Amino acid sequence: MTSTERKRRWRLANPERSRESERRRAAARRSGWWSRENGVECRSSDSYWRYEYTWARHMQRLCWPMLGAGAHRLPTEEFSRRVKAWGDKRRAEALEGLTPWGRALLEEFIAKRATRERDERDAAVEIQIQQIREALESMR
Repeated sequence: MTSTERKRRWRLANPERSRESERRRAAARRSGWWSRENGVECRSSDSYWRYEYTWARHMQRLCWPMLGAGAHRLPTEEFSRRVKAWGDKRRAEALEGLTPWGRALLEEFIAKRATRERDERDAAVEIQIQQIREALESMR
C-alpha cells in the first residue's frame, strides 16, 4: 500500500479530522507559519504565494464573478463582448425597478459621467502634448 492510499483511507475513515487538518494546512500555507509561538514555518507557503500572486490568478479572481470559469482565457474580442454584455445586463437590472422619471435621471447621469471622463482624458492628453512641445522647444 502506498502512502497516497493510506492517506486516502485515513481521510475516508476520519472525515472531520481530515477537514480540520486540511483547514489548518490551508491556513498555514496562507500565513506561512504552522506555529508563530514556536517559530515553525510552513515550507509549502512559497509555492502557494507563487501561484496566488500571478497575473493569471488575479485575472481569475477578477473575472470569475462576472463571467464565470475560464473567462480569463478568452480572446480579447470575446472577453470585451462578454464584459459589455455583463455591464448591459447590470444596467438593465438597475433600471428595472425605477420609475420613468428615475430612469431618465440615471440615464442622464451616466451620459454626463461618460462625457466628463472623456473630457478629462482629452484634457490630460492635451497637457501631455503641450509638455512634449515645450520640452522639444527647450531642446532647440
